[in-house]
Amino acid sequence: MQALKWLSMVFLVVAAYGCLKKGWIILAGTSTTGWVTEIRSKSGGFKTTPSYAPVIAYKGAGGYPKVYESNMYSSPARYKVGDKAPLWYWKEWVLLKSISMWTNTIITGVFGLFFVLVGYLTKKKDLRFDH
Repeated sequence: MQALKWLSMVFLVVAAYGCLKKGWIILAGTSTTGWVTEIRSKSGGFKTTPSYAPVIAYKGAGGYPKVYESNMYSSPARYKVGDKAPLWYWKEWVLLKSISMWTNTIITGVFGLFFVLVGYLTKKKDLRFDH
């Protein structure tokens, strides 16, 4: 049961950190538009087809050119070279404006809540796995 408690806490802390970081970038950061300059691809793992992520050039604070290499891969590619891509940035943190930016945070939070629920139900029904 202790392992379940720790596992749920780790997932919830990671999800909370992701929410706070993304929320801070959105609230305190700056909204801008960049342009896709390159599409990176990767394959392997469970997928048999490659996934794609954009490399985006934008102007940061003071109008200085910056490059953001997204780590949000998708198949098929959401962008193509030359597309406009909306971003938020705050200092060195950058977020691509899309619903998928929340995917990892939501999945991590759901796992944390699942483990909390399993722990609660096993304690409530007095089920014990350590006998």
